[in-house]
Amino acid sequence: HLFVEFADQQPTGPVVPDARLRRVEGAGDDQQRPQILQQVVAAEVEFEVGEQDVQRPGLDPITWQVDPPVTATLECPGFQHDTMRLVGGQAHGDEVQVPVTNRLVFLARVVELGSRVRLTGPPELRDELRGLLEAAR
Repeated sequence: HLFVEFADQQPTGPVVPDARLRRVEGAGDDQQRPQILQQVVAAEVEFEVGEQDVQRPGLDPITWQVDPPVTATLECPGFQHDTMRLVGGQAHGDEVQVPVTNRLVFLARVVELGSRVRLTGPPELRDELRGLLEAAR
């Protein structure tokens, strides 16, 4: 679980990164998180959306309609259930097709899934993930 600090409050426990994310406070347990995940989440995120511009059909920010919808394809042999638990979608063999409407949260969860998944498409999401990882170096 990630502990984060929001601009208007102290860390309260494990939460999912969202638009108010400022920086990581710590990994929260004795298990070592992959270093790249810490770097990606620790990167300053500037993400501004007007309140009335965002549709929030559920409490999970991955369901929020922040960005134009695209369908991501994740290869995840043997980890389809883990993948669908974190990002949703439909399994088709070793692949999971995921409707993405909140890229920031989706990409953070792909990084959290780590080597269990491989983002194979669309190219614009792959480029965005690559840029996010390179910026975290």
